[in-house]
Amino acid sequence: MFFAPLVLLGFPVPYVLAALGLNLFFQFWLHTELIGRLPGWVEYVFNTPTHHRIHHASNPEYLDCNYGGMLIVFDRLFGSFRAGVSGVPPRYGLTDPVRGHNPLRVEFHAWIGMFAALRRAHGPGAVLRVLFGPPGAVCPMPVRHIAVTRTTQTPVQRPAGVMGAGATAEQDGGGREWPRPD
Repeated sequence: MFFAPLVLLGFPVPYVLAALGLNLFFQFWLHTELIGRLPGWVEYVFNTPTHHRIHHASNPEYLDCNYGGMLIVFDRLFGSFRAGVSGVPPRYGLTDPVRGHNPLRVEFHAWIGMFAALRRAHGPGAVLRVLFGPPGAVCPMPVRHIAVTRTTQTPVQRPAGVMGAGATAEQDGGGREWPRPD
């Protein structure tokens, strides 16, 4: 649908389909970890796999950046460009994970969250921040805390400092680690 106006403007259909194919090919190679850094001028002008990995990261320092589809120069111009921070590898995933496997919920969970934030917004400024601001700019979703009673949990025995990817835990007085629910 994005390329349909080009046909209405008079561009030949085969040219529009060729442009669509080239664009899809460009987007395909961006989603690989097999390609490292490219020469400096390429990294400065084009969106490369290095930049796109940062775009898909859920680390707080990498949120809301590197939006360019083909060119990264516009992100540099408008201040949304971020290079990778040494020692902080990108962590892929969602900042607000989808709970459940319902395909409709998976597809529309971000919209559901935005409409919930719109309902909680007070005043036109808050509504505009929800619609046009960065995620969580106003009326963030409430964090759900689940109470854990230690009588129903068995301690997780792990070596000190080994928690697994992204896991957190609490320690009781005996040095045992208890999983903390998200």
